[in-house]
Amino acid sequence: MNNDVYKRDSIREKSDEAQRKSVELDCEVEKTKENLARIEEEVEQVELRLTEAIAAVKTSTEAEVAAKKAATHARERMKTAIKQSEETNKLVNKVETELEQTSKKYEAQKIKTEKKSGDEKTEKALEQARKHFEETQRKSVEVVLEVETTKEDLARAEEELKQAELQVTEAETAVKTSTEAEVTAKKAATHARERLKTAIKQSKDAVKLANKAKNKAERARKKLETKREKEEEKEISNPEIIEEEQAIPTFLAEEQNAVSKKLYQGKIKIQIKRPVTRGSVKEFEHSLARDTDITVTSIGGSIDEGACIFINMNQPSSLDNLLAELPIVESLSTDKKDIQVTLKNT
Repeated sequence: MNNDVYKRDSIREKSDEAQRKSVELDCEVEKTKENLARIEEEVEQVELRLTEAIAAVKTSTEAEVAAKKAATHARERMKTAIKQSEETNKLVNKVETELEQTSKKYEAQKIKTEKKSGDEKTEKALEQARKHFEETQRKSVEVVLEVETTKEDLARAEEELKQAELQVTEAETAVKTSTEAEVTAKKAATHARERLKTAIKQSKDAVKLANKAKNKAERARKKLETKREKEEEKEISNPEIIEEEQAIPTFLAEEQNAVSKKLYQGKIKIQIKRPVTRGSVKEFEHSLARDTDITVTSIGGSIDEGACIFINMNQPSSLDNLLAELPIVESLSTDKKDIQVTLKNT
């Protein structure tokens, strides 16, 4: 009988260990799922940043091309303005020389006409010199105005070229910055994808281990269940009480009030009164394991006395209170020798 008890305890320990391992692996699965979800979110974010970085590079590159084109046009306009300014300056010099010459001719003709007063030919020559001089003066004024216009055009072209070159510089800086950001985003995306692959593998591995542990725990539970059923069939049908399993409850208390406090510890026999069924005994055993910290060591019984369960209590407890709270227990009584319970039929 002791050998059977040892085997069942060993099976129970293995079953409990398998259940504990299964629970631990289920927790590990949840952790890997949470980690996977977190990494998936990270990948989504870095992919979004990468898309934005690529778009920024494209935009900045297009802006750079446009700025360079604008700068090229500005340089062409600058060249044209410089050329026009140079030509206008040459024309001014030419007109000024011509104006000086016509002025001298006009003055000389005036003197000549004064000397030959009344000479029609001389007066006619004076009129022509005057007209030529006035025409040269008018032309000189126009050229001076044109010089001012070309100076303004040149200044404007210079300013436009300055702005265009500044925009080119800014566009080149933007391209450099966006390109660096793109490179950084690509590296981050690559690392995130690698972490995602690892997380997916870890999650799959954890699920496999958890499923394996669940299968193992289920096999251990069924093995324990089968062992219990065989023992119940054997022990309930056995007409003799297994004397070596009986134990007297230990009472713990200070001084003389030990019995009134009814604290139990150690190996204890619980007598189940007749009538009793195999199902009610099984449910009673399960209730003890599920709802209390009590360890069932074995089950016995006889035709006259009914069934009995032997338990072990590591800590001193009020056993009658614990048993009274079990739904399967209909009534109970205690004394110094043992505890007797009547079970509900199931």
